[in-house]
Amino acid sequence: SIATNNKVLEATNGGRLQITATTVQQSGGGVIEAVGAGSTVSLVGAAITGGSITTSGGGSFTVDNENSNVFTDVTVTSGSAVTINGARLQLFHSSVLNGELDVSASGLVATGNNGGDTSISGSGAIKFADNNTSNALTIEGASTLTLGAGILVHGAAGRIGGQLLDGSADNGLVNNGTISADVSGQTITLQMHSSASSMTNNNILESQNGGNLSIVNTTVTQGSNGIIRAADATSTVSIVSSAVNGGTVTGALFFNASNSNVFNGVTVTGGSTLTLVGSRVLVQGGMTLNGE
Repeated sequence: SIATNNKVLEATNGGRLQITATTVQQSGGGVIEAVGAGSTVSLVGAAITGGSITTSGGGSFTVDNENSNVFTDVTVTSGSAVTINGARLQLFHSSVLNGELDVSASGLVATGNNGGDTSISGSGAIKFADNNTSNALTIEGASTLTLGAGILVHGAAGRIGGQLLDGSADNGLVNNGTISADVSGQTITLQMHSSASSMTNNNILESQNGGNLSIVNTTVTQGSNGIIRAADATSTVSIVSSAVNGGTVTGALFFNASNSNVFNGVTVTGGSTLTLVGSRVLVQGGMTLNGE
């Protein structure tokens, strides 16, 4: 079924609006909103194209446990949150994220697949909200995900870069924003489809607040401003069977149980430590070593 929304679809005064098995096509002024405590908009096997999503005053927007929930060219407004709890949301084409996508209980945000390349711009965040290691941000098929300069992907446990729906081809990730493992004792794993997939870091890959960022079987090519860092003394970055080309690394980095790690033209900043734990790292194209 197809519905056209040129103005407002809403839940208010503690009510619930459920959109089921329907494609809602929104004009530029179309908005779906949950306003006020106890008010809920629920997406159940439905697709939203265009327009905006807004929550305010304690209202909530939830993606329920269906495999066919889709946002295409949707804007999530500032201060708004979309909850993906044990459910799947696919993002197609160009999303503007000024609010937050909260992913938990093996929740999945999938990009690409039949939607082709995907970009996420804005000033918002994708948050892994619990310690479930099956939380994921995937890049399906032969597609590329581009994260804008204002986008933060962070939180507790989760995976970035792999494929769960279409593992037929190498994928790509361009990070112009920040990927941050920022919850103490938890790990975010960055692992592309294969080492032949393209991962470009033009800004920040980091751990902080006692978190761990693990880079596994991935080649990271860094732009001139690209940095991989453990931002404080309690945080770590683990590199497993991966290569880093260019850019800067800083803080405590560990090469874990692998003989196929490569540093190519990397700068290691002063005060940083590279620890090899049963591992080997091949240095190519020179390295500037100001740490140890």
